[in-house]
Amino acid sequence: MTAGLLLSLLALALLDSLNPVTIAGAVVLLLTPRPVPRTLSFVTGACLAYFAGGVLLYLGLGAAFGRVLDYLGGPWVHALLVVLGAVMVAAGVWIERSPPRKGVRRSFKNLHPAVTFVIGANVTASDLPTAFPLIVAAERVAQAGLGWPGALASLALYVAVYALPLLLLLGGYLLLRGGAAGFLRDAERLIDRWSRPVTIWSLYVIGALLLLNGGWSLVQGWPPL
Repeated sequence: MTAGLLLSLLALALLDSLNPVTIAGAVVLLLTPRPVPRTLSFVTGACLAYFAGGVLLYLGLGAAFGRVLDYLGGPWVHALLVVLGAVMVAAGVWIERSPPRKGVRRSFKNLHPAVTFVIGANVTASDLPTAFPLIVAAERVAQAGLGWPGALASLALYVAVYALPLLLLLGGYLLLRGGAAGFLRDAERLIDRWSRPVTIWSLYVIGALLLLNGGWSLVQGWPPL
C-alpha cells in the first residue's frame, strides 16, 4: 500500500466516522441499564456490516473498474460527477424537508445484546447506498490492485478508523463510569441539535463542489480535480 493510498483511506474513514446515526445509537445505548454489552454488540454489528459492505463494493468495483474505464472517458466522467453532485444536493433537500424522526431512543432501552447487534448491522447496512466515503475508498482499493490480502487489510483498517468515535465513547464510559452520564446526556442533546444540519450542509457543500468541478470540466474540457 502506498502512502498516498493510506492517507486517502484514513481521511475518508475519519470523514465517514462522523456518522450521526451510529454515534447517536451508541450514546443512547450507553445511557441504558448495563450498557457495555449492549453497546459493544451494537458497535460490532455496525463494523461487521460495514466491512461486509466494503468487501462487496470492492468485488463489484474491482470486477467492473477496467470495463468502466473502457467506456467512460472525456465528458462522460465529468457528467457522472455532475450527476453525483446533483444526487447529493437532492438528498440534502429531501432530508431537510423530511420531518425529524422522534421516539427512536426509547426503543433501545433494555434490549438484549443480540438485538442491538442486529440493529447496529441494519442501521449501517441501510447507510451503504449513500456511504460515499466507503464507495470512494473501495474504488481506490480496487484501482490499486492490492490483491485479496492487501484489500481485506485496507478495508479492515478503514472500518477500524470508522469505529473510532464509537470505541472512544465506550472507552470513556468505562473510564468515567458514573460520571459519564452527564456527559453522555450533553452529547445526546448536542447530536439531537446538530446531526441534521451537519448532515444536510455536508451534502450541500460536497454536492455543490462536485457540480462545480464536473460542470466546469465539461465546459473547459479539463480533467476532474
